[in-house]
Amino acid sequence: MLIKLLLQENQIPVDKGIGDSIYAGTLNESGSLEVKVTKLVEETTISRINHLVEEAQEKKAPTQDFVDRFARIYTSNQPMKDIADKDREWRHLNFF
Repeated sequence: MLIKLLLQENQIPVDKGIGDSIYAGTLNESGSLEVKVTKLVEETTISRINHLVEEAQEKKAPTQDFVDRFARIYTSNQPMKDIADKDREWRHLNFF
């Protein structure tokens, strides 16, 4: 029994016989099997998906670049702003 993983929503065990194809990421539930590699890693579906994701990340929209730059500045300054706000709040309540 083999369970096809990764790319399929349903992970239902299936029987495979001699000459049947299996995919990278398939889980062998029992027994042993001998496989023949027929594709290079660059030719696999998972590799192609990975390549498409990398391309998409490289081709960010200009607005996404702006958001990324803004987020870097804002998130690094936010803790200091929070401290300053608390300081003003405490001074207003005459804790100092």
